[in-house]
Amino acid sequence: MNNLTTVTVKTADNTWKQQVDVPSQTSFGDFRQAAQQQAGILDVPYILIHDKTDRAMKDNDTFALAKIPNNSSFTLVPEAEGG
Repeated sequence: MNNLTTVTVKTADNTWKQQVDVPSQTSFGDFRQAAQQQAGILDVPYILIHDKTDRAMKDNDTFALAKIPNNSSFTLVPEAEGG
């Protein structure tokens, strides 16, 4: 089963935003890396935050495993230094 989930991803400063259809078996790590490439922000490590729950998504989890519903939104946030 490889359904698509429609989500929106943006940068924390709202300078970049995109709506995409993501296969449900995609890992958050792969999704985050692809979004960073699209946004042109590869300079520092980022984490992916699910806006509704304000939780950082684990790179190894998939959209299906996390049961992410359609029309969810995510924000790319620079990883805190020294943490």
